[in-house]
Amino acid sequence: MSNNITVYWAAPAVPKSFFQSPLNFNFSEPTKVLNVLRTNKTKEPQPQNVFSCPAHNSMLNNVYQVNSTQNYTFDLNQVHLTNSWPWYSHSYDFVSPRKCSLEGYSDIEPAYSWLFFASEPLVARFTAPYLPTISPADGSFLVCGEFDIGQWYRPFVLNYMVPKHVPYLTVLKNNPLFFVEFKTDKNIVFKQYESTESLYDYSGRCIRSPVEVGRSYTLEPRYNWLHETITTKVIIDEIEKNLV
Repeated sequence: MSNNITVYWAAPAVPKSFFQSPLNFNFSEPTKVLNVLRTNKTKEPQPQNVFSCPAHNSMLNNVYQVNSTQNYTFDLNQVHLTNSWPWYSHSYDFVSPRKCSLEGYSDIEPAYSWLFFASEPLVARFTAPYLPTISPADGSFLVCGEFDIGQWYRPFVLNYMVPKHVPYLTVLKNNPLFFVEFKTDKNIVFKQYESTESLYDYSGRCIRSPVEVGRSYTLEPRYNWLHETITTKVIIDEIEKNLV
């Protein structure tokens, strides 16, 4: 049995021919957070440093960050309200896709999107950066979540809850946009690919699956639905044809 798991990733999640946003999508592949922290390790002798702590290293073993490759400011006074999918096909760099679930906040999505898929079942947890904590605006936070990227094929989109009084979101070059933790002890091998019309259709069907599956409070019925309809082999075969 191999000690490696392949994680395929694409950005943006939609075919580039569909994408009209002015944002730049030359993202580098995810970088291990522990390695990033080690680049700032003190050169002074530290017999009891955090990098020798097995609890710390175990927690961060398969935690990665994805960085921004540009500086960008989103003027929230220019927000577009839309519930159409994909709104990326419009020339917007961010939208408010739905009424916010929290009082006093706006639901904001910049046009950043990724499609991850794994060669075998693998739970991925997506969170805001926390080493150190980084937010594009005071009081805002990134909606987090986790699902099995070997059994579910849907985009991960940066979805922020932003206080209504906040006028701007500011993204800085080389700052992490999000962290992703892969819940495995195996080694992660990344392979980049480009989204295609077929892959975009598969991911869209996963997004719309509650219409067919029902709005279950667990993910298992959705995983079963994917295995019975699209199948993971079909997705991986199409991804392999479009590796970068």
